[in-house]
Amino acid sequence: MYSTFSVSFGLKFKFLGEVLLAGVIDAVNQSHSQIFVKLDEQLELQGKRVKKMVNLQEEILWKLEQCPAPTFSRFRIRPITTFSTSLNSSH
Repeated sequence: MYSTFSVSFGLKFKFLGEVLLAGVIDAVNQSHSQIFVKLDEQLELQGKRVKKMVNLQEEILWKLEQCPAPTFSRFRIRPITTFSTSLNSSH
C-alpha cells in the first residue's frame, strides 16, 4: 500500500521534526537555566543590600539610644484640674 519512498520520507520527516523540536526544547531549557542564574545573582545582591540596611538601622538605633532624651523646658504643660462646660451651668 505504501511505497518505500513514502515510508522513507515519513521517517525522515519524523526525524526532522524530532530534531527541530529538540532544538526548541533545548533553547527553552537553556533560557530557563539562564533565568535561574540571573535570579540567583539578583537574590544575592538583594541579600547584601538588606544586610547593609539592617546594619544602618542598628547603627541609627544605637546612636538614638546614646543621645539624651529631649527636654521641653520651654513649654509648660499644666494639668487640667477643673472642667466646666456650658451644659453643666444653669442660666
